[in-house]
Amino acid sequence: VVAAILWATSVGALPLRAPAAASTSTGTIAYQGRLADSGGTPLTGTYNMIFRLYDVASGGVFLWEEQWTGSNGVQVSDGLFNVMLGSLTPIPQSVITEHDSLFLGITVGTDDEMAPRVQLGSVPFAVQALTVPDESVTTAKIADGAVTQAKLGADVSLEPPDGSITTEKLADDAVTSSKIAHQFGVSNSEMLNFVIREDPGGWDYSSLSAPVSFTDWDATSVTSNKAVAVLLRVWFNTSEAGDWASFRKNGETGEHAENRVYCDRADTANVVDIVVEVDSDQVFEFRNAEAPSKNLKFVVKGWWEPANQ
Repeated sequence: VVAAILWATSVGALPLRAPAAASTSTGTIAYQGRLADSGGTPLTGTYNMIFRLYDVASGGVFLWEEQWTGSNGVQVSDGLFNVMLGSLTPIPQSVITEHDSLFLGITVGTDDEMAPRVQLGSVPFAVQALTVPDESVTTAKIADGAVTQAKLGADVSLEPPDGSITTEKLADDAVTSSKIAHQFGVSNSEMLNFVIREDPGGWDYSSLSAPVSFTDWDATSVTSNKAVAVLLRVWFNTSEAGDWASFRKNGETGEHAENRVYCDRADTANVVDIVVEVDSDQVFEFRNAEAPSKNLKFVVKGWWEPANQ
């Protein structure tokens, strides 16, 4: 609630209580005033008016401005006028949330801005109450058990990210044999052997223009027919840093289906060892992420197969 009288060279404005509806909008503030000439006679007509918000009582640079001019001029009747500030130029939330005090400056016609400015009270800060300022919700403000799985978004998972559980985070003897499984689709009761490929003798695949859509690669000529995954050494070079090549099990899709090799610096080769699952026919897929002008090579260094087959 603002209670102050503004006087300029020729007009005055008396701000009154803003309607409760102002608190229902996140971008507007209701403002009512009284406009009179220098002799105190109420004015009637349409007037060009400019409203500005500041964080200081005088001087400074305005944080927001709205011009009610031309066809949008302010209608004044017997000295009274009402405007919904922000209806022509929305007031950014940051103007409200990032300043403890706000002052309204009013300019009528060609006059100078009225002085002093009006210090706004609770009305704009009711707008702030509709939002939650950054870092305002702390642990102390959340009841125990208040956040459940049903309240979490679809993109929030309670499963730890890959690589987040390190040796230091595991208690001694916490992992038993019954909790150990492999990741290649064999049942938990079976173990995998890693078979080292003897003398690969060169790159199994090498191209200056690898495909941009997923393409099958058959590993049967370099692995056994029991292989469930292969260990690849990938050599990747591109002219633009941040490009990547992608590998995945044949036909597999989904968020975590792909292994990617990134080029960290332009025109500098990145050599990475990655594990890629293969289907029952020992086939996996690969592609370049962008244009086909990427230099891509890879060689199979070995593979995993079930130990009891």
